[in-house]
Amino acid sequence: MTQTQVYNTHAGALMESELASQPDAWVPAVGLTAERALLPASGERVAVVGCGTSWFMAQSYAAARESAGKGTTDAFAASEAFINRGYDVIVAITRSADPDPSATRGARACTPTRPRPRPAAQPHPFRDPRLVSS
Repeated sequence: MTQTQVYNTHAGALMESELASQPDAWVPAVGLTAERALLPASGERVAVVGCGTSWFMAQSYAAARESAGKGTTDAFAASEAFINRGYDVIVAITRSADPDPSATRGARACTPTRPRPRPAAQPHPFRDPRLVSS
């Protein structure tokens, strides 16, 4: 067996194990009713950021929230987030308690506290001004 075949067999086993664990992981999640109070209130403008799989979850959350009529919700890959556009709340979705630094780099500095004054428009925090033509 080649090294690639060994790697693919190992990776496949890890994927199978992860997928098989999902039902057990979601059962307790259904009971997290107190945590629902932490979600953005209806009508708030929300930016959701995530990396990799968490970005796909951010997109799903944004679509579900808007479909439910809860308010404008935009999803971004964390490294491409336009978070300085008047959002009331920024939500970072991570798979673990130790998120990728890019998921919180801008969000930590920009997450508003209540009451929420609208921030003045700022340049994109990740864009190098030397690369943007005037």
